[in-house]
Amino acid sequence: MATLPNPLPSLATSGLDLPPGSLVDATLDGPWHEPLLWYADGPADLRDWSRLRAAGRPLGLLPVLVTGGRRDQWPEEWDL
Repeated sequence: MATLPNPLPSLATSGLDLPPGSLVDATLDGPWHEPLLWYADGPADLRDWSRLRAAGRPLGLLPVLVTGGRRDQWPEEWDL
């Protein structure tokens, strides 16, 4: 099975206006070989949500809303 290149690094450097936040590129096992996700500092408003969804769609990326957790928790502790 072919693996497609991870579009996240190019999105972050292409001028896409990401909300304030940080790039997640590590797991509990240590650094990962490519970026995993962009973790915004807060929820997007309706305008941001629509804009990010439209910008990511051609690349197969969609915004996801994760609730019920804390910023310092690892993904396995998130309520999805």
